[in-house]
Amino acid sequence: MKVETLLMYINQSFLKYMGRNLPSPDLTSDFFEWIDQFAPYHLLAHKHDVEPTFIYANQQAIKTFGYTLDEFLNLKSKLSASEIDRAERSRLLNIVQENGIAMNYKGPRVKKNGDLFMIQNGIVWKIFDDQNQEIGHAALFWLEEKLPEWAGI
Repeated sequence: MKVETLLMYINQSFLKYMGRNLPSPDLTSDFFEWIDQFAPYHLLAHKHDVEPTFIYANQQAIKTFGYTLDEFLNLKSKLSASEIDRAERSRLLNIVQENGIAMNYKGPRVKKNGDLFMIQNGIVWKIFDDQNQEIGHAALFWLEEKLPEWAGI
């Protein structure tokens, strides 16, 4: 699936749950390019599967997690959390499965080199395609607690 198509599905699903598009400043000329290349927040997606792997990561996520894009897109999404934090991550995904969305999540995540970092203001939601078939989950998070005014979250 092309990145722009996947970003369209991610954004449409975000709009469904949040009543607005993914956060961006009003001056953004190419919305999806900005989300993918320049957004100051992290945007990830994994496919709907028993053992989900990532299907999307924006540049901010790639930079923070320390993987190449190819490495990240072959990574089981559970490996983004340390072993001791996987139960909490699983609980979060169960909430998303029941409600379609979970908000205000914060917690530790693990980089490729094993270092931990904290995510803030996390939102996880189901992604649907044009036929309303669930294709996975998306996650948007920041490293900072204080968000820019345009974030609107």
